[in-house]
Amino acid sequence: MKRILSTIIIITLVAASFIGFSGTALAANDSLDVSTTTTELLEGTTVDFAATITAGDTNLVSYKITYNGNPVWDSGGASLVAGDVKNVSFSMEVTTAMLGNPIHFVLAADSGADLASDDVTIAKKEPTIKLESSVKVSKKLAPEGGTVKFTFSLENQGDVRLEDITVTAPELNSGKPLRDAFGLDPKQSYDVVYSYTMPSKDITINPVVNYKYKGTAQEKIVLEPVTLTVEERHVVPTLTVDNKNPSAGEDVTFTLNIVNEGNVPYSNMTVLMNGEAVDFPARYLNPGDDYSEDYTMSFQISTDVVFKISLKDHTGNTVSVNSNTISIQLPVDPDAIKDKLTFNISVDRPALTSESTINFTGNITNSTDYTLTDISVDEPTLGNVFLADELDAASSKKLEFSADINETTTYEFVLTVKDRDGKTYTVNADPITVTVTSVAIEDDEEEFDDAAVVDNPGQELTIDSGGIGTLGTFGIILIVLIVLIIGVGVALLVLWRKGVSSPSRTSGPPKGSKKPSVKKKTFKKPTKNYRDRNNF
Repeated sequence: MKRILSTIIIITLVAASFIGFSGTALAANDSLDVSTTTTELLEGTTVDFAATITAGDTNLVSYKITYNGNPVWDSGGASLVAGDVKNVSFSMEVTTAMLGNPIHFVLAADSGADLASDDVTIAKKEPTIKLESSVKVSKKLAPEGGTVKFTFSLENQGDVRLEDITVTAPELNSGKPLRDAFGLDPKQSYDVVYSYTMPSKDITINPVVNYKYKGTAQEKIVLEPVTLTVEERHVVPTLTVDNKNPSAGEDVTFTLNIVNEGNVPYSNMTVLMNGEAVDFPARYLNPGDDYSEDYTMSFQISTDVVFKISLKDHTGNTVSVNSNTISIQLPVDPDAIKDKLTFNISVDRPALTSESTINFTGNITNSTDYTLTDISVDEPTLGNVFLADELDAASSKKLEFSADINETTTYEFVLTVKDRDGKTYTVNADPITVTVTSVAIEDDEEEFDDAAVVDNPGQELTIDSGGIGTLGTFGIILIVLIVLIIGVGVALLVLWRKGVSSPSRTSGPPKGSKKPSVKKKTFKKPTKNYRDRNNF
């Protein structure tokens, strides 16, 4: 019995000694504090940890930090004096299975004894799938055939990558994707741009965004519909006046009314009257707006009045439109027309020597302030040579025409016009005389068969017959006389020689004989105006 009791006591002491040893180590008050800035993860990844080690009542020799018995940090044989604190860091792969569960870290000695421990829990995060989408258009009001640019802005505001992103609309690109599918990483953005030609009528576009996460299609995003409206530009300015025919200096009042009957809004509106800026009660002209303004003025001359309206449309372009034109007509001053309407005409050849064609050139100048109508130029022998519907104020017209003439003629041209009241005015041009010199031919039957040229007193006279050529008439006569004289001389010489040889005859012509004579033809000088037909 004593033996059994002794054995129990010995076993108890040995156990107490081990318990005392172990209890002494733990009682050393060593501590481990582990933390991380990563509080949640979608899936496993490497995580950075920070640890604070505090030595208790005894020194720590060759200690380390372990997880599931595997060291994640080691002192490398270094010691930590009792009461000291050491801060260390380490990284460790945290699997997806570890997320949401305590990760148990142990401060252990090389002997294998556990000195202290601490747990860290990293929560498992659910994926955030968020694709932010929006659409903008360059203009919702566009002309038929105009280009409208769509911009679809897409941003991945979640924390996972999204794939197979497409943008479609039944009304665009025949319902096919507006571009090839693409992917976006978290926080990444992208714009899908598409140009569309405006049809002839209003249309509503219904865009949709489709995408996938890890191969699984997500719920499609239906964007706000976009309605496009066809432009109707219809700004109507109307101008009226209370008196179109005032006297000079008399006040008249114009009323300008501007209505926007279309659907395009305008701004920066300015109004000009005959090129000069005038005040108007509005700067903006939205669809349906209707504004009027009165303008009082007087005139000294007849004037056309028109207003020009300039506006900036919704696209920033400046456009303009004109009102109707009102003609202010002051009473016609007949004296002004008589003094300031001129007419002159001239001919290119005032003298001719035979029948020919002559050319006339004229000019009508209206220096008045009135427009003249029914313009006509007439001449008694030629008839009407010019017609025009009207001749504007401070303008002129040129006229050109030809005429055939065979005798001396005096032309008297008359211009006829009418004013706006129908009154007729005439202006006579200075008379124009064209002289035709006639050709006279005299026939001297006694002396010549053909005429000779006498226009030039020194010109050689010729006979146009018998092939005589250019021999002069006086030369022919002279030759005839010389031949006759020579003949008479020869005859006398023969007779004289016979008389010498016959004593019964005396020298000289026989008694009672007459001296030979030659009848001398006379030449009648042609008149000064005579011209040979071969030299005409």
